[in-house]
Amino acid sequence: MSPVSPLVAEATARVTAPPAPGPAPPGAPAFAPPFAPPAAGPLADDASMIVRAGPAPDESGPAATGRHVEKTADPASGPAILVVEDNNDTRMLLERILRSTYDVTAVGDARSALTAMNERPFSGLVLDINLGGRETGADVLRIARSLPNHDGVFAIALTAYALPGDRERLLEAGFNEYVSKPFTRQSLMDTLKAGVAA
Repeated sequence: MSPVSPLVAEATARVTAPPAPGPAPPGAPAFAPPFAPPAAGPLADDASMIVRAGPAPDESGPAATGRHVEKTADPASGPAILVVEDNNDTRMLLERILRSTYDVTAVGDARSALTAMNERPFSGLVLDINLGGRETGADVLRIARSLPNHDGVFAIALTAYALPGDRERLLEAGFNEYVSKPFTRQSLMDTLKAGVAA
């Protein structure tokens, strides 16, 4: 058995859940959640919004497995971008950030990503490294590079890992750019625009 490469080892590692919140402050209702995401509005659209890594929600059904293609923009709206992210919340947020500029297709696993790439060409890929299964974002990119319409596609590695040398290892694996979680809307858009003109 050959040794596991550092890229595969870190891609299969699990993101640990944040520590449980402490007791509610005095006067707070016992049933109130410790954190509620902002509703749609000025705060949700703030350019400084930060996307944080977290474990995929424990849900069941097609939406949880990501085995469906979520189309979020009209093809005429810009270059086609494929987002592959297994965390439902992060996937929806990536769609929301990118859809104003790009024609976004978002999926939650490697198999759905390959199906999407066989159906149409994409100008850019945003690939989460840890897809929660046997395949990783690096595996998806390796296969994409072997497809005629995607051999030169611009690819961004999206990862919660922040170890020294990560960027170099991912660039050596064939990615054009690297974005670590948490990331800002602006950093993601700037990185994507560097390789895929809107």
